Amino acid sequence: MEIKIKPITQNKFKNSISNEDLEVINGYLAEVNERSYGAYKNQKGAIIEAIDTINRPISMINMVDVKGYLKNHLDTKIGLNFKTKKTYRSYLNSFFIYYQGILLEKGIVYQNPVPPKNLVKFTEDSNAYKKVSEQEGEVFTKEYLLDLLERTKKISLRDFVFFGIEIACGMRISECVSIKIENINLNECFIETGFEKEARKSKKGLLFFFPNNFKPYLELYMTTRKKQSIWLFPGRTSHILKGGMYSYCKEKYNLTSFHSFRRTLITNYIKNGCDLLISEMLMNHKPSSVEGAHYVKLNPKERRPFYDKFFPYKEFFCF
Repeated sequence: MEIKIKPITQNKFKNSISNEDLEVINGYLAEVNERSYGAYKNQKGAIIEAIDTINRPISMINMVDVKGYLKNHLDTKIGLNFKTKKTYRSYLNSFFIYYQGILLEKGIVYQNPVPPKNLVKFTEDSNAYKKVSEQEGEVFTKEYLLDLLERTKKISLRDFVFFGIEIACGMRISECVSIKIENINLNECFIETGFEKEARKSKKGLLFFFPNNFKPYLELYMTTRKKQSIWLFPGRTSHILKGGMYSYCKEKYNLTSFHSFRRTLITNYIKNGCDLLISEMLMNHKPSSVEGAHYVKLNPKERRPFYDKFFPYKEFFCF
């Protein structure tokens, strides 16, 4: 669904800013919004704050200005953790790459003023680092996943299907709640998603397989839902993130991100001897090798045997 954004106006800034610079900022954020509205919202505040704090025309901002902003403003700003400050730096870097491109089209060479990472080392609490022996919580055990499925099956078919997809497919939460009924192939047991803006990671759709013995539950849920809709999960994220199984997961499994299901599936693929190239293909990751990016082109029927071979939860849906 297309989300229209309003251009930023002068009143968003404490200090004065030229119309030319406003046009640059709005142009950049409009491009970001075409990729993801979530990214637009995140970057909007960061860009406005940086430009307003530095308080110089964009064309005159240099590396000393940006380094001073990152160290004197961000690094001492209460409430920003180490990861967030690094993310803000990356936002600024992307913005000035965009600005470089605008000037290059006019034949003007402009140096990106965002300093390299090794010149901007934010302070970080040593407690932020975890010992290897304390990182098991990042990945769920099979016992926990099976317990979750058994519990949801007794309580709610909808939650069982939702968590079943998260466990069996490893989708990002935005991809899972953006599944449309028309993109579910029950015959071949796969789901295509990623077409909605907020769930889009690339210009290609994403294809995820699910096990054959999950098909009856998915089909039953699709035909017995009280509220018929184009979406597999009507209401999208609202009903999933409020109470119910989500609260149960937070309490019992210390769930802080649905990405843990994706991380867990990838980890178990590796444990089952799955090659990195195959894992990237099954998880719809951007290939890390030339072979994966340019030479390995498999259709769904050719991919399916790899999923069946390395899928780590074959016994999970045999209730």
